[in-house]
Amino acid sequence: MDKQFFICHSKNDIDLAKALVEELEACGYRCWISSDNVPEGSDSEKPVNRAILESAAVLLIFTENANESSRIKSELDIAANRKIPIIPLNFRHAEISRSIEYYTYAREWIDCRMNQATTPEITETLISLAKEPLPEIQPSSMGNKKWIVISALLLVVVLSFMLFRKNGIQAKSNNFINIAVGGQNSWDYASNIIGRTDGSYILTGAWDWGYWSEIWVAFFDSTGSLTCTWSDSIAGECKPLSLPTAEGGCITVYTNFAETDQSGFVFRAIRLDSTGNVSWEMQHRIDHPGGDLQVLSALAWLPDSIAVASFIEQSSVNSHTLYYAKFPASGSECETSSALGIDEILCEATSDNGHMLQISRSHSSGQASFRVFNSDWQQLQNKPIDLQAEISCVEFCSDNSVVVSCTSANSEEMLSVVKFSEDLELVWESSFDGTIRGSVTDIAILQDGSILLVGSTKSSTAEGTDGRVLCLNSSGDVLWESIINTGGDDNILTLDAGKNGYLLLAGSTTCFGQRDAWFMNMTTDGKFTDSCTLGLDLFREDWESGFI
Repeated sequence: MDKQFFICHSKNDIDLAKALVEELEACGYRCWISSDNVPEGSDSEKPVNRAILESAAVLLIFTENANESSRIKSELDIAANRKIPIIPLNFRHAEISRSIEYYTYAREWIDCRMNQATTPEITETLISLAKEPLPEIQPSSMGNKKWIVISALLLVVVLSFMLFRKNGIQAKSNNFINIAVGGQNSWDYASNIIGRTDGSYILTGAWDWGYWSEIWVAFFDSTGSLTCTWSDSIAGECKPLSLPTAEGGCITVYTNFAETDQSGFVFRAIRLDSTGNVSWEMQHRIDHPGGDLQVLSALAWLPDSIAVASFIEQSSVNSHTLYYAKFPASGSECETSSALGIDEILCEATSDNGHMLQISRSHSSGQASFRVFNSDWQQLQNKPIDLQAEISCVEFCSDNSVVVSCTSANSEEMLSVVKFSEDLELVWESSFDGTIRGSVTDIAILQDGSILLVGSTKSSTAEGTDGRVLCLNSSGDVLWESIINTGGDDNILTLDAGKNGYLLLAGSTTCFGQRDAWFMNMTTDGKFTDSCTLGLDLFREDWESGFI
């Protein structure tokens, strides 16, 4: 079969696209363009995906219109995942959006601003591509998008690590686990990790295909072996979050872009028992004006086994709208609130007594402030913060004092950690004078009062970032710091104090090619293994034959 080239374009650039197709077909090339190959009014998702997978390259028609096209981002995402070459054709001068730059930053752009689509440069590139073999495509057997969990059919990868010690016994370094979860062509990340009393743990994350995502929850035993999984397909992108339950399972919450419209949005919650079976499912709608996608920003337990979820809608560059939902562990009912405030919400935390803290920044003045609410969302405090830095993360201590991480606004990204009392008065501030840099994504307070911060820092050996764990004592002095470099772009997104003397870390890494979910354990004095293992694929990722 003659090779074809996929024409990726904005609907506002259809004339340019058809002119390009005419020129290329006159030179003997076969092109695929949605306006000619998808009947009007039909479902274009499947034929577009299939066309990209069967193409020798994707030709991106770039103008100012391309920056605003969500369809272009999805098509480039599919091509990038399957390692299909992307050739950017610059037809008009315009600033390149961050999403398009992400997929084309390593590509050589071809200048077509004089509308000379058949210049020697593009012709030479296409001839070279025509000689390359097509990417291998998995055979199609069914067309549903639903992933079917077959953990019972997967051969569980048994790792040569000893079992965790029982509670109260010091962790040993030869029990370390460091695993990337995902396949060579996946785009996985882990957004939550939960340690259980027997040393096992639950990992929550998502696999992003562009048009849709797969939300997944994976259960592992204490040796890092997969025991069971659960998943759900949604449209769009989402960061799922989970809460531990008393019987060793979890409650997972996430949103769905397909169920967002101009008058409201829908979130889903599911409760899984300790063996990964569904105890209950809940789907609830929150009414609101506007049609922007809501992002799940926080999930926490309130007293009396009540869960609270916060959702942020970004309606403009510097203003956010907050919604929240409360529901019991039984999932029998749900209470939601209307929007709160118009400030830019920077981060949130929930205390053991049910107080909810927001750190927000005024759209008009730029002043950051604490806002504290009780579990009925009545405001208890509103106090400005005198910090000349970018606030990234906040966490309550057991005595209801508050720890805040922030970075300086200069290019060095110098990290500062600040502690405030329960009354939100400054207790101490530790700044690290450029010796500790990067961003913080999560904070945990250990039983002895020491403070753990995880995130990423600029890699010292390659482009990208390394994972970083920083431990401070209750006075803000550095106890230890660990930098984790697997050879890829490493990020730690979340942590749990875990059990049996271990810290549990999760995030993503590119050490095996495309981005994979990543989890590892570490002792409370910062010891870990730097040997990362591609432990297993949770699923076989194939849009046409289903996700398994």
